[in-house]
Amino acid sequence: GLNVIGGRMLARAETPGGGGLRGGLSAESPYASSEWTEPCGDDDTATPLPPFKERRLSSLSLVEVGSATTVGTDMRPPQSAGLASAHLPATAEAVGVDEAVLADTPCPIPGERTETPYTLASSHAGSSEADEIIMAYHIGARSAACVAYYHVAEAEICISTFTESTDYESIRCLLADVKPTELLLSSQLPAETSQLIREAVEQSDGWQTTVRTKTHFDVRNCYPKVVELSRQLDSLLASTDRDRLVDRDMAARMRMAHVIDLTDQTLVKVLGALYGHLQANRVGVELEAATVPVVVNSIRIFALEKLCRLTSDSYRSLQIFQRGVHPSMVKATGDKEMGSLFGTMNMCKTKTGVRLFRSWFLRPSTDVQMLRNRQAAVAYFAAPENSEDLRAVRMYLAKVSDVKRLLRKARTAARLKPQEWARIEGSCTALGQIHAVMNRRTENAPIFEALAAGFDPRISKLGSTVERYCEFAPVTDERPWAVKPYVDDRLDAMKQAFNSLPEILTEVAKEEMVELQMPVDVIYKPLLGFLVKVQHHTGDAPTASSLTNRSSANESDTEYAVHIDGLAYFFSSDGYSHYKSPRTTALDDHFGDIYSEIVDFESAVLDEVTRQLLEVGPSLCALATLCDELDCLQSLALVARENDYCRPGLHSDARVISITDGRHPLVELTTSPFVVNSSHFDDETRCQIVTGANASGKSVYLKQVALIVFLAQIGSFVPAREATVGVVDQIFTRIMSQESVSNQLSVFLMDLQQVTQAIRGATAESLVVFDEFGKGTLDADGIAILCAVCEEFMHREAACPTLLVSTHFHDISRRKLLPCNPFTEYKIMQTLVNDDGNLIYLFQIQDGTATTSYAKFTASAAGLPAFLLDRAEEVHQAFSSGTAIPPYKTEMSVAREKRNCDLVAQFLELGVEREDATGMRDWLRTVRVKHAVLD
Repeated sequence: GLNVIGGRMLARAETPGGGGLRGGLSAESPYASSEWTEPCGDDDTATPLPPFKERRLSSLSLVEVGSATTVGTDMRPPQSAGLASAHLPATAEAVGVDEAVLADTPCPIPGERTETPYTLASSHAGSSEADEIIMAYHIGARSAACVAYYHVAEAEICISTFTESTDYESIRCLLADVKPTELLLSSQLPAETSQLIREAVEQSDGWQTTVRTKTHFDVRNCYPKVVELSRQLDSLLASTDRDRLVDRDMAARMRMAHVIDLTDQTLVKVLGALYGHLQANRVGVELEAATVPVVVNSIRIFALEKLCRLTSDSYRSLQIFQRGVHPSMVKATGDKEMGSLFGTMNMCKTKTGVRLFRSWFLRPSTDVQMLRNRQAAVAYFAAPENSEDLRAVRMYLAKVSDVKRLLRKARTAARLKPQEWARIEGSCTALGQIHAVMNRRTENAPIFEALAAGFDPRISKLGSTVERYCEFAPVTDERPWAVKPYVDDRLDAMKQAFNSLPEILTEVAKEEMVELQMPVDVIYKPLLGFLVKVQHHTGDAPTASSLTNRSSANESDTEYAVHIDGLAYFFSSDGYSHYKSPRTTALDDHFGDIYSEIVDFESAVLDEVTRQLLEVGPSLCALATLCDELDCLQSLALVARENDYCRPGLHSDARVISITDGRHPLVELTTSPFVVNSSHFDDETRCQIVTGANASGKSVYLKQVALIVFLAQIGSFVPAREATVGVVDQIFTRIMSQESVSNQLSVFLMDLQQVTQAIRGATAESLVVFDEFGKGTLDADGIAILCAVCEEFMHREAACPTLLVSTHFHDISRRKLLPCNPFTEYKIMQTLVNDDGNLIYLFQIQDGTATTSYAKFTASAAGLPAFLLDRAEEVHQAFSSGTAIPPYKTEMSVAREKRNCDLVAQFLELGVEREDATGMRDWLRTVRVKHAVLD
């Protein structure tokens, strides 16, 4: 348009975006200003429903509203029965790796735990209609899931925490095995999970669905329910024990903390919601008085089939995950892996690959065949002759986007952004290139065969279609279109005409200005057409002849439209009146609603491309899933090749662990040279007790064995010259306790909690690692508890787990406090004292026992002053010989002693008699004054 003010001309064509078209001028397209956002899923603020009415159903009632432990006095784990399904993922209290702390809730006190991992009671699977089982399920951050169910006939609660797989196989298998009669779900569940369970409901007869509101799974509501449940567990104490307790509520919470991890918000939500539902519906006690609580005889923590379980303390102590703070305050998210095993081995090229890789670390497997399949792929990529294939795969994987998310958005959003179409095209091209690499491979690993056979030719065709039709450049004022040129001649002609509008409108505005003798704009608005735009002037006085029909104007508009001869009034807005003239009507007839026609045409083109995308979507998702696994395998291969890892042999017998020249995967990266050590466990060697000097490498050796076993059970190569690893069902550790004011626990009490988990949960297929347990209390008490724990494991004989213990309690071997048995070995970390009296660490393990910890040398290396070391030696000598400990002497104490001796000598030299008392008093006053001055 043309606006002539003060001799200047400004031309513009307006659109609903408020600007003008730019052909050297200013323009803004409504398409350019449009924003497409990700679907946000279900709203957290669910509408509360009426209270759940009491009912008893023989069929499954779905109520949408998360490890095996039996609380009792028996220290031995009960006999277990495996789950029917071979695909159930294992629990790992890895959700605790994230260190979720209950917000604004009372800090729990630990209690007692009894664990029977890897099992579900056989009486629970396939329960008949007479057996009522109520289950609760919830999934939190990072796919940390928890499930808990109550078996009414046995009055038992079973709990399992695990990392949910992307296809939600865990909950599907649990539903099939447990067959609950009622299921409680949170309204906070992801839409995919809710839909999956709804589909399971629809496929089963008699299942009903009722949605529970968000508040039923709120931590503030659930934690008091868990505390209430803990009071029932307290009744398992003998009456004499309860009488000795001053605060029974505190004791009850302490016992509950031994059963479950009270810092795990997902677990607390599930258990609290389940117990609250049982109490609200009086399950099992319908005919009893209202004061009678629901009966809970025991709590079991079970692990799922086919996976190895690690406690959250084990993940932390072994540094498998370790979050750090980003050095930049701007980017500090608290979610960066710093110096952890996962952070060191994560060489994945895609975000979806990183997520899957993390789930492998959270879900180490006991499926020997699956692990061997992973090893075959890692071995291929790690071979030097296949380095070119590894480089090509890494390069192509970097171009694969999260196609599952893009497909989900294509199903729900009105239109994908140009950048997202570019990602789809790049992913299709990269998947075709990866398929070509897999076709020329020489190894027949299952993942390679699946990638070669699973490629759909439509994927390449889709990539070509997207590349031909879709514009990849971001939408701007100059480039507002989503379809490329030369797709359709008619579309190109309309775009060319639209781009020429600024010049045309400028010429029309000149003509209108000459005819009307006033400054005007000629603009184009989609859906409204071409208009003459006139600005209101405050000097215009409204008259009867100048007022337009008010019914045609917005009643809220306080401006008056000015009547102009030859123009038809259209509307007023923001101080401007808009009119139709013969020239603008001619433009309407010639161009029509050109912008809307272009948008409609492009939408039709993109809709057809989207239809093709959704058609090939299942094949694309399946191939992308295989590429995620390929990304994890190439990451393992790259680390194995760079760090000289070996392919471990896998044994179904967990008792067999043979490591030759093993290394710690983290310490070796910061220490050169690293001293290797070998380890051997079998039926004849089940327990190793390691002693040695401080800082001699005992802890590194213990962690090294545990990490090599862990790496073998995710399908990785291991840092050793040669290794054979028997798959274990659990790894328990007592290595490190993290102090915190919030949990109100002493370090020794936290140590005891970790040991209790191992005692109650370890089986013959478990690995148990204790590093200097018992050091947080009196030596005699620490030795007694450590010996009692070791004896408990040893007395299990065939059921004894693989036990690795380090200690500074040398009396255990010197005084033979542990029973002699053929499967216990005593090891020592070698050290030497040279001629100069300096301690030399050899970091080599051998048979034998230590007689001293050489703490003095370690203190000297830490920079402790020499006079303190001398004093420590005096105390040690006196303590060892049983003599009195000499007083501690400093320069000040020596000077004071010398001064006192001088005073006594002077006093004895006086030789005063009784009659000379006056002179003696004067002398004593003088001495007192001098003494005060000296002090």
